Amino acid sequence: MGPQINMVCVQSILPENCKLFLIWMGMACLLGLGILAYFAGTTGSFPGELSASKWVQSWQFPWIDAVMRAISAPGLRIAGIPFSLLALPILFFMGWRKESVLILVSTVVASGIVSVIKEMVARPRPSVGLMQASEEFAGFAFPSGHVTHYVVYLGILGALLIWAIKPKLVRAFIILIIALALVGIGVSRLYLGAHQLGDVVGGYLLGSCVAVFSISLWRMWVSRFNIDSTGE
Repeated sequence: MGPQINMVCVQSILPENCKLFLIWMGMACLLGLGILAYFAGTTGSFPGELSASKWVQSWQFPWIDAVMRAISAPGLRIAGIPFSLLALPILFFMGWRKESVLILVSTVVASGIVSVIKEMVARPRPSVGLMQASEEFAGFAFPSGHVTHYVVYLGILGALLIWAIKPKLVRAFIILIIALALVGIGVSRLYLGAHQLGDVVGGYLLGSCVAVFSISLWRMWVSRFNIDSTGE
């Protein structure tokens, strides 16, 4: 049986006053996403977008193409859901049955929301004349589905692991790895020419909204479960 998530650990990391923090964080991300989506659908580009993309694409290293493609691969919709499904048997045998369902449902819901917003905003992909594209990307650009998937998947998984693992050094290592992965996916989408900076930021905001909402519901469930179990 793997490490179990318990209320003592959750409370030590997310005390009661963090409820307000999560609420305000979710509302701020939602508001930012709405404002960004409006301007993404009504303006051609955001200030500094093209410069940021050209700067990232100016990086010239023999290994960087393969690395950027590898980072982006798990975020593909055709690969993202199966990638999420891999968590099910692993977490199941760790004893985290409900946790695995939480991650799966959250990523599937996030994918659906991305599709709806893309159709509503209808922002085209970056022009080939302005940016180098590693391939022809289909569909609309805003928000980045890859970034959204990474934020939801890694954000929720990271929170669950941090709740279950007590050594502070291990927690810090998990946070570092997740932070590097989240930065890497955003940079890779710019490098490959799939998105502009506004699309990537939109993915971060949407992913944060879904992750915060899921984590908040999960924290409420864990609290309720522990209270009920102690009362038996």
